[in-house]
Amino acid sequence: MGDFPSTEISTKSLKKRNQLFHLNMKADLIINFSSPLEALFKRTAAERIELRLGTFQIYIFLVNSLQGRIPDTLGKLKRESPRRLRLHTLNVKQFYIGNNNFSGTLPESLSNASKLEELDIAVNFFTGKVSIDFNSNIISWLIMGSNNLGSGFAGDLDFVTSLTNCSYLDTLSLFENQFGGMLPNSLTNLSMMITVIHLGGNRLTGTIPSGIANLVNLISLSLEINRLTGPILHAIGKLKNLQLLSLGENKLSGRNPTSLGNLTRLNALSLEYNKLEGSIPSGLGNCQNLMQLLLGGNRLTGVVPRSIFSIITLSIYLDLSNNLLRGSLPSEVGNLKNVVDSLPSGGCTSLENLNLGNNKFYGSIPDSLSSLRSISRLDVSHNNFSGQIPNILKNYPS
Repeated sequence: MGDFPSTEISTKSLKKRNQLFHLNMKADLIINFSSPLEALFKRTAAERIELRLGTFQIYIFLVNSLQGRIPDTLGKLKRESPRRLRLHTLNVKQFYIGNNNFSGTLPESLSNASKLEELDIAVNFFTGKVSIDFNSNIISWLIMGSNNLGSGFAGDLDFVTSLTNCSYLDTLSLFENQFGGMLPNSLTNLSMMITVIHLGGNRLTGTIPSGIANLVNLISLSLEINRLTGPILHAIGKLKNLQLLSLGENKLSGRNPTSLGNLTRLNALSLEYNKLEGSIPSGLGNCQNLMQLLLGGNRLTGVVPRSIFSIITLSIYLDLSNNLLRGSLPSEVGNLKNVVDSLPSGGCTSLENLNLGNNKFYGSIPDSLSSLRSISRLDVSHNNFSGQIPNILKNYPS
């Protein structure tokens, strides 16, 4: 979408057009739009903003095609008196502009937004270093994913240090940017209330700090597709509220810690394409809420524990491919299905994707695979299987 039309719009009419742009504020607002977004923050004869007493909250609805830059004056607006408006500090509480086409750098003046609670700029085209000092100790959401922020070098995440004073921080989402440098140790000093840390799809190096285990309320920890090295620490097992642990496509090494079996609330565990060695911990069988288990592309050895095939909730993906696993497949592989009460007449759902390719499995392929009636992808290639081919494979499209 191009520039906003040059039309004077009142608060009431904005609410009627909220599918495009919605402003919610305890103030009277008159705006003459003549350029994208900037009309909100400039005060000239042609573009005027009149604010009265109250808190200013900005909502730009997600999934539009709004474009342009965020002017540096964003963080410098402040009401001083009913008679006179000057530019100092904007009392922004929520600022949502995700899923648009905004570009440029983020204004440092956002550091002045001391009442900021939620900031969502995800899925835009912002670039450059984040030089904002988040002084708002009441911020709870910081969502900046899927942009081009950062340089790929050290110091890109220095601003995270300022977040350690944000005692209400719940969500930190910086995925799919260009952030480089070491994974900052300051992550371990974030609020004990934090539940989401998403840093996947960047250029981060270094090791996972042991202090991450102090963030015991974490529900989702996503560090995949980076350049992290070192082991997965045993202390990770202290994060017993985790439902998602995604560490795939890094350079992590060593053995999978047995403490992973303590994460009984996990829905998804992704450790694929690292340099992990040793056996698969049998304790993973304790994770009876797992729907997706991705261990492919490592150097895992030994026999797959039977307990893995007892996780009847595994219904999305089990990937053990491209390892050094051996042994025969137990008939329990057919147990990867679970009863679903929500189906009209009862019934079951079963694993949709099973990848065992490129290992050293041998023996016959169990007929019990025929029980996996929802299977859409099955790969048992490049192993040492022998004997009869089960009917499920005979009828499976090539």
